[in-house]
Amino acid sequence: MAEAISPALIAATLMITAAGSPDGPSGTAFLVVRPDKYNYVNPEEHNREGSLEEGWRIWFATCAHVVDDIEATGRKTQLRMNEEEPGGGITTIAMPISHWTRHPEWKPLWQGSHQRPYRISDVDHDVAVAIAPTHYERWSSLFQGAWPAHWQLNRALIERYELHEGNAALVMGFPEGGWYEGRKDWPLVRSATIAQVRPYLRENTNTFLIDGNIFPGNSGGPVVADVGAAKTMGTTWYPRHRLIGMVCAMPISSDGENAGLGVVVSIEKINEAIDEALRIGIPGTVESQ
Repeated sequence: MAEAISPALIAATLMITAAGSPDGPSGTAFLVVRPDKYNYVNPEEHNREGSLEEGWRIWFATCAHVVDDIEATGRKTQLRMNEEEPGGGITTIAMPISHWTRHPEWKPLWQGSHQRPYRISDVDHDVAVAIAPTHYERWSSLFQGAWPAHWQLNRALIERYELHEGNAALVMGFPEGGWYEGRKDWPLVRSATIAQVRPYLRENTNTFLIDGNIFPGNSGGPVVADVGAAKTMGTTWYPRHRLIGMVCAMPISSDGENAGLGVVVSIEKINEAIDEALRIGIPGTVESQ
């Protein structure tokens, strides 16, 4: 039986919408933490909690097409936090579009009022990131659910953990429809199965497929694998769940129906988007002035 996922990881999975437009485009975002100098060969080497002063930052991650669709409305992005404000209600942050950095190979979906088709080739780079404003003290518990670098499985680590077709996974997100106040601020956690990963492991693609119920609104949601029994060493706890990617698309069958599959963009591409933000100067910070 699969182990329940940590409540902190659930809390740090967020709804992203167009600010002031409850019926506008929406998706899912989540938090990752990593050092500026990231080890692509072995992320597990980042096995300590480095301080932000030492170059560790917390990032929001979502799909580039989600940010593009919100940008087309002329509004800011709004992230709904799963923590109540001291005076009641839900914590939200309105973040300008300019604070988001897309993957350097992403091609914008919109040119003015014209939207181009979303192509299969877009999936590989469908990533956007933004630095999280850590100065809000009330978000401290939320940041406990950020995925640290050594909980992220890249291509080599997926091989090492022997995650292949048929292995169980979990998808967290905010699929559209059926939400109402009191429920829409907490993500659904749904079971999935790794359906096809060998092309990714053989470096033929930058994505892989999961078998699960994926709907609009799931885009940007974390995909998590159960890598075995949790264990402790001294006072350190090693969770059994690992971040293996992010939902970015749902294939449609030839008859126009949901194919029951999800396309997952890899950890490498999320980190490449973060590297791009660091390269150009992180939007929304003094480093980009």
